[in-house]
Amino acid sequence: MIRNLRKHPNADTLDLVNIKGWEVITKTGDFKEGDWAIYFEIDSQLPDYTSVFEFMEKRKFRVKTQKLRGIVSQGLVMPISIINIMIEDGHIKKKKIKLEEGYNLTEYLKIEKYDPEAQKERKQAGRAYKKKNPFIEYMKQYQWFRHLHYNIVGKNTKNFPWFIKKTDEERIQNMPFFFEQHDGKLFYIMEKLDGTSLTVAIRKSGKFSRFSILKKLFGTDFYVCSRNLTLYNKNDTVYWKIVDQENIEKKLRSVGKNIAIQGEIIGETIQNNKYKLKGIDLYIFNVVDLDKNLYYNNEEKIEFCNKYGFKTCPYIEEIQILESMKVSDAIKLATRKSLINDKVLAEGIVLRDIYNDRISVKAINPEFLLKHGG
Repeated sequence: MIRNLRKHPNADTLDLVNIKGWEVITKTGDFKEGDWAIYFEIDSQLPDYTSVFEFMEKRKFRVKTQKLRGIVSQGLVMPISIINIMIEDGHIKKKKIKLEEGYNLTEYLKIEKYDPEAQKERKQAGRAYKKKNPFIEYMKQYQWFRHLHYNIVGKNTKNFPWFIKKTDEERIQNMPFFFEQHDGKLFYIMEKLDGTSLTVAIRKSGKFSRFSILKKLFGTDFYVCSRNLTLYNKNDTVYWKIVDQENIEKKLRSVGKNIAIQGEIIGETIQNNKYKLKGIDLYIFNVVDLDKNLYYNNEEKIEFCNKYGFKTCPYIEEIQILESMKVSDAIKLATRKSLINDKVLAEGIVLRDIYNDRISVKAINPEFLLKHGG
């Protein structure tokens, strides 16, 4: 529903609206306060075979951050009447829609996420694109479900391991009540790096798993993973290259328990090497005790990384969350230069509870998105 409709300060024919924590520019007269509307988040890949989105052809049907008359706009807002047009086009079938805020139309309208990293992963693994089931993706936040799902459909495939969650923080704009929920808590801020995600784990399945013959029968106890897949076989990708370069298997085995690290690989050949580095490097943002299903807090993570010779994602500062804070305050904190190379823009920041690394949220630098087409 359209709320907080107001005039663009620098344009007579444009308005501003807020959807959750997103600020979006619309044409004056397209909406009035209280109208039902459909919001498409940035990086939405819109279908190209319906008349509804013909105006997006020059943008290759991808919703991006843009700046109009000095104001950043993130996302696309369209009237709910486009559903009838898409039905007439034969693009979707008629369906009863719940007119309530937050109702997810992604699958119904056949909207996909622009995700070149995932496409690259699938290509390397020789896997075709398979549309995700939203219910299964939601349930994967629970370890018991990941274990069940893995044993039913994922065993002996390249699916991500069931015993640890994928690395994907929610954007602050999708959590407008974040500050109210965490009022008074201490959070630390680290820089979000624009690279490719790596998960490496040691998880022994039993007391005989150290023997190579049994490993072949019952599976590996050493896992190297991209953001979405397990790379069982050693290859020449950056994931295995960094594992060898940083001697990660030996380091993790020396810990003496089931353990996982998750981090970002940056450098040459990765995301156009925005940080202007030579070679590749790894920065850790998660350390997980797999036996206890426990994420190390920031102090424990730094101690672990110092002991075993890993770098952590750049630490910025510690702040106290206040109920009076707004999404725009987090975006201001995210609008900065990188601590890896102060001549380039940071992708953004991640805010995390200093005592519980599972409680976290990300804020992306809008200047970064404008420059790099996000």
